Amino acid sequence: MLSFVSTEEVVALFKIYFDHLNVQAPFLDPEFHTPSLVCSRSPFLLTSICAVASRFLEDRPELHAKLSELARKLAFQVPARGYKSVEIVQAYLINVLWGCGPVQRYEQDQTWMLLGMAIRMATDLNLHRRSTGVSPDTPEGRARDREVRNRERTWIISFCLDRSFSAQMGKPYSIKEDYMIRNALQWARSPGCVPADSALAGYADLQRILTRSLDLLYSGTTNSSGLQVDCDFLLVIKTMETQLLAWHHEWVNVRQLAAESEYAIKYRMLIANFYFHYAMLTINAFGLQNALERSAVDIGHFFARCHSSAVSCATILRDEMGPGGFLKYSPDSTFVMGSYAVLSLLKLIRPEFQAFLDHEEKTIAIVTDVANPCFLRALVNSRMDGAASQDDGEGALADPAAALAMHMNGHANGSGGLLASADALENFSYTGEMGPVMDISTFPPTMAPTPAGMDMSSMMSMDSILSSDFWDSVLVPGSSNSVESLSGGFVYGVGGSGFITPRMWMSPAPSALGSPLRNVQHQHHSVNEPGGDLGLGLPVDRDGPQSSVAEVGA
Repeated sequence: MLSFVSTEEVVALFKIYFDHLNVQAPFLDPEFHTPSLVCSRSPFLLTSICAVASRFLEDRPELHAKLSELARKLAFQVPARGYKSVEIVQAYLINVLWGCGPVQRYEQDQTWMLLGMAIRMATDLNLHRRSTGVSPDTPEGRARDREVRNRERTWIISFCLDRSFSAQMGKPYSIKEDYMIRNALQWARSPGCVPADSALAGYADLQRILTRSLDLLYSGTTNSSGLQVDCDFLLVIKTMETQLLAWHHEWVNVRQLAAESEYAIKYRMLIANFYFHYAMLTINAFGLQNALERSAVDIGHFFARCHSSAVSCATILRDEMGPGGFLKYSPDSTFVMGSYAVLSLLKLIRPEFQAFLDHEEKTIAIVTDVANPCFLRALVNSRMDGAASQDDGEGALADPAAALAMHMNGHANGSGGLLASADALENFSYTGEMGPVMDISTFPPTMAPTPAGMDMSSMMSMDSILSSDFWDSVLVPGSSNSVESLSGGFVYGVGGSGFITPRMWMSPAPSALGSPLRNVQHQHHSVNEPGGDLGLGLPVDRDGPQSSVAEVGA
């Protein structure tokens, strides 16, 4: 399988993984998952470990691309051949945490799908069923206990990632709390445990608290989003804070993580603080949003909570995890949560919060220090330079609202819309049954036509990319039914576009051009024809003219 990697390099890659990466997601046992055992049991797990570790192998940097491509192929070839094992589930989880990486389009991001495949396979293997058998105190019995422990550890980390990613991506979770999850602390104290099991149990407890809180906040029945609107947010969120504070006190101040290396213990303390402040930011954002809409007297309280939590998340990344060498090996989800915290800080420098914010420059400095160079720094520059651009007289398109209004008016006027650019879409027009569909909600802006009279540079400004709804809501991305979320480096939203693009609420004409059994010459329908104003029409026969309604009914 890995003919281009020597045995010595495999051993070196395993050492990198267990010394640095496994510390941050401890679901593999270094004494159990040796290179020889993994190689004999699962080439997929072997390839996945080597692929994510090869990113940090300085001697052969070309290995990472080869191994990553092989791991991506195995992710779909293995289940297609009918293989199922605990090691395959673990390989999926490794790829979810480190292996997916950024993609060009959100639709290409496989994080959520691979996690779902891992959870389904784990359930199919009955990892959720706790083994109650007692093994004898023999070498065979101890080997069985280690196998059982490996299964249970895999199920608990699957629960943690399911709850964590569902909150990040605004999707429903799959795994319910069961006996093993509720008693993770007792599980971590049982015979046969490894030192990292207590950290895994603590993370499971935090996810239980956070998801229960989100479930309560979204238990309303009076609106489509399910968000509560009639409860006392101040009382409810203070109750949630009490649970989070109790968790933080136990796992950071009281519980000692014995028998682990100093490197691992330091990371556990830092990431526990980071997770705590991120959870506090998430739940208090609901209180701040409710205060802005219904209870102005509570704005100051929730603003202080949100701002301090977001600042704490950003400073932990900037001042401790980065210089300490932990951020280099962190899972992708850590960067997503850090980006959400930074975006929350940007939302908190809105004019209505000026009375509560004394040092806006400090907030901007923190954001700039932590920001991802490819995305968030451009976002910061856009927010800081937006007013200056409008004062320089760049035109109405410098205003995102004006740009959107002109953009929508172009479609309403017919000839000024996308139909005028039909020729640019001929390459995407197919009459085959499975031809690709040109859909503005999924195609990148560079592949879609620019409406007549529209300045592409102004349309692609960050304030146009992120709709006004994005800035109006102070909820952490992923927590709302309409707020955009971040995955693979891109922003998307349930109620809007599937890519970073301002083109929402547009005519489906571009999609119709690429639809099966559709010809370009039938795009210009009169307004009097059914669906003509939307660029819609009846199917076209390949060998003849458009069929009548009577013929279709016949």
